[in-house]
Amino acid sequence: MTIEKAPKPRRFLIALALLLVGQAVGCSTTRQPEVRAVNVAITRIDFNGVEAVFNVDVYNPHPIRLKIPKLQYQIDVAGTEFIRDEQSPDVDLPGGGVGTLPLPVQIDYARLRETFDRLEDASEIPYRLHGAAVVTGLDHPRDVTLEHKGKLPILCLPSFSSPRVRFADASLTSAKVALEVDVHNPNVCGLGLADVSYSLSFGPIMVGHVRASALGNLAPRSSGKLSLVGEITGVGILQQLARGEKLGGFVMAWSGTVQTPYGSVTLPPGQLGSE
Repeated sequence: MTIEKAPKPRRFLIALALLLVGQAVGCSTTRQPEVRAVNVAITRIDFNGVEAVFNVDVYNPHPIRLKIPKLQYQIDVAGTEFIRDEQSPDVDLPGGGVGTLPLPVQIDYARLRETFDRLEDASEIPYRLHGAAVVTGLDHPRDVTLEHKGKLPILCLPSFSSPRVRFADASLTSAKVALEVDVHNPNVCGLGLADVSYSLSFGPIMVGHVRASALGNLAPRSSGKLSLVGEITGVGILQQLARGEKLGGFVMAWSGTVQTPYGSVTLPPGQLGSE
């Protein structure tokens, strides 16, 4: 019985096909899913804490769809463990493409400051996010390493200081009051103070028709001046002014909302006074 050999061109094509298949198999076994990027989005912030989502982009080099059923992660602050958790995101990784794994995180400022004394007056949280995502759909589960460093903002209250009071146009019926105050923004983001309202009083006497100058936006870590103008109509305090007597202490109070790059935030009521 005679066995015919395949023609040389055909033998060449078969050998080439086997070589390409071998290379493809080799590549698929050596190339692994990997984290391509971590994008952080602030979803909520106030003066008590911050919530963020770490959107982890994972690249799948294989032609088949894979899944991430589990993520184990840890967040270190100032080099010390602060959060350790495990999530079950059940995210799909498209073949030859990128899937995004959302990792929501909430940080309470009070707990943060209790744990780390040196962050008491800090305006940012230096963190390190690390862990591993479990990828399934291959011959056996694979761990994809996650490593990311960055900073999250700590929203701090603006400070009001160095009040300066002037009186003008005093008469038997009224007097104008002008108050100038230094305002400081300690944050790494700008603050808009246009929606903050103010009141002013001298003892039991309220200053009427209080108007605030348009302080506008305070740039990050900057200071500005706030001017309040109002009118006093109380007879007793007007008589004191007429006699040139020094008035008792005043109180400036404020409330409202401040604008941040992440949205409006309620400003806790506060006050500044003098004796």
